[in-house]
Amino acid sequence: MKNKYLIVGVDPGITTGVCAIDFEGKLIKIDSSKKMGLKEVISWIEKNGSPVIISCDVKNPPSLVEQLCRKMDAKLVCPKKDLKSGEKKNLVEEFFKDIKMKDSHQKDSCAAAAFAYKKYIPLFKKIKRKVNEKNKKYNIDEIKRKIILGKAKSIKDSMKEKTPEINSQKKKRKRHIEKESIKTKLEKDLKKTKKSLHNLKKKYKNLEREKESLVRRLKLKKGKIELKELSDKRKSTIKFLKNRIENLKKKIKNNNKKMKLKIKENNLLKEKNKIIVTKISSMNSGELKKLNEKDFKNILLVDTPTKPSKKFIKKLKELEIKTIIFKKPQNSIKRYLKNKKFEILDYSKLNINEKNKILYLYEKELERLRKSPKIVERII
Repeated sequence: MKNKYLIVGVDPGITTGVCAIDFEGKLIKIDSSKKMGLKEVISWIEKNGSPVIISCDVKNPPSLVEQLCRKMDAKLVCPKKDLKSGEKKNLVEEFFKDIKMKDSHQKDSCAAAAFAYKKYIPLFKKIKRKVNEKNKKYNIDEIKRKIILGKAKSIKDSMKEKTPEINSQKKKRKRHIEKESIKTKLEKDLKKTKKSLHNLKKKYKNLEREKESLVRRLKLKKGKIELKELSDKRKSTIKFLKNRIENLKKKIKNNNKKMKLKIKENNLLKEKNKIIVTKISSMNSGELKKLNEKDFKNILLVDTPTKPSKKFIKKLKELEIKTIIFKKPQNSIKRYLKNKKFEILDYSKLNINEKNKILYLYEKELERLRKSPKIVERII
């Protein structure tokens, strides 16, 4: 059956109907399906034989029918005007009377095949008569194929020519179909690539928009961060200035206290015969700061006698302090200080007074003590 020359009727559409008959008008196969595109119809025809005529039931053949004719090297046959439903019904009843058909697409494809076959019946009869006259064996179907496709100028010429093998024709068509298949695949790949490119461009544009949005948001966020940093910096500066103000207030307060003390001291000094006495706890480096703050009149009162350092002695001499009074005298310390040219007085022998937290003694009191025999003796 596969080597049969076929007349194929095709009814394309959402559901495609196909009908294959031989050159005797006998039905080879009929089918219809919603999944029959160009590739599937070619495959279906190839399985049933080799198409010589492909026909339809309308005067303007559909694209699918034209493509089939080109790809399968077949003759296109279509009516001069669209076949009416009555004409198609008559053709089906004439050639496919006892054949059951499941839908109108199969009936229309059968009508198209019957129309083409009926058109060539006179030619087929003439070929048969000429062959019978020769009393020789010829492949009548091959002669029909040559005449239909124009491979021979006349019946006589077609009988002279060597009959080509159907398989070689099929191989030729197969190669053509494969080439077309590759081309179709490349076209599909190209279409797919273009679609991918379009999608990528769209995605790129979306990413660009997202980028711009992120940049704006980042700038806004950066602005907020800068404002926060500026605010924090201002807060820090305010805190620093506040602390500085507090320190300055304390310093002013201390200076006011010192100023008041100085005023008191000055007022005291204005009184005749009074000498201010500066009191420290001991003669160590920690008390040097107190000495810097005082305006000395050469007299220092020490609570606890400790041996002073060279630095302390140097400071006493810078302040021109020459007289030291001890509350709890120690002989070794007194001797050490005497050797350094300091005058040492006994606290118990003096009457030291206090006014407004300022220690002082009278000049007469100091002179009295200095003139006493024991003091003079000690000084000597």
